[in-house]
Amino acid sequence: MTIHRLTLTLCLICLSLLTGCTHSDLVHQTSSIDALLQGEYGPLITVAQLKTQGDTGIGTFEHLDGEMLMLDGIVYQIRSDGTVHKRDNDTQVPFATVKFFKADQTITIDKPMPLANLYQTLDEQLPTDNWFHTFIIKGSFKSVKTRSVPRQTPPYPPLVEVVKQQPTWTFENVTGTLVGFKCPSFSKGLNVPGYHLHFLRDDLAGGGHVLDFQTNHVSVKIDSSRQWQVTLPDTKKFREMDFAKDRSKELHKVEKDH
Repeated sequence: MTIHRLTLTLCLICLSLLTGCTHSDLVHQTSSIDALLQGEYGPLITVAQLKTQGDTGIGTFEHLDGEMLMLDGIVYQIRSDGTVHKRDNDTQVPFATVKFFKADQTITIDKPMPLANLYQTLDEQLPTDNWFHTFIIKGSFKSVKTRSVPRQTPPYPPLVEVVKQQPTWTFENVTGTLVGFKCPSFSKGLNVPGYHLHFLRDDLAGGGHVLDFQTNHVSVKIDSSRQWQVTLPDTKKFREMDFAKDRSKELHKVEKDH
C-alpha cells in the first residue's frame, strides 16, 4: 500500500487563531477530482483513517467499487448491483471528502420541490458561495435518480469511460438521506464545483450518486466551512499525471449527465 505524504492545506482564513476557526470547521479531502477522472483508483487511505477526519461525507472505494456515503461515522458502500454494505475499517479509499458535521443552519422544505428549485432555495440561504458547505438532507422524496460506478481492474480506464456503463435507478416515494457538499468555483480541478450529493435509502435497499430528485418533505442541515485540507497521492501514477488540461467537460459528463 502506498502511503500518501504530500499534504496541501488551503486555509481560506489565514490565521485560525484570529478568525476563530476550529478543527470542526475543517473539510478533509483525499486526492483530487482530476486525479480520479484520470483513473487514480488505487488505495490511498483506510476507512479507519477517514473516520479520524470526519463523520459525514462522500467518496468512492478502491478499484472505483461503488459510491460512498458516510453518515454518523458509518461508511456505506452502494455498489453497481444496487446493494448497500457497511464497510469495515480496513477498506481502502482512493477519493473522499469528509468532515465532522455540526449544523450552522436547519431549513425545512415542506412542499414538493425539484432538484434545481431546491438548490436555488439553498443558495439563497448560504452566507456565501466562496466557502465549503456540507449538507445532510433527510426526509421523504417523490423520486430520486441515482447511479453507481462498477468495480474496475488495472490498467484503470478514465472515469468518463467507466460511467458509460453505469447502472442507474429511480426510487419513487422513498424516505432517505442525501449527503454531500457545495464547493466554490475556485475548487475546480481539486473537487466538484457546485453541488455533489449521494443518496441512501432509510431501509438500506439502495442509493448512489445523485443525478436528479424531487422532494416531498425534507429537513436540510447545513455546515459551512472556511477551512479545506487536501491530501494528495504519493504514487508514481499521480506524480506523472498531466493536470494542465481543463477537464470540465469530462466532469460534467461524470457528475451531471443523466
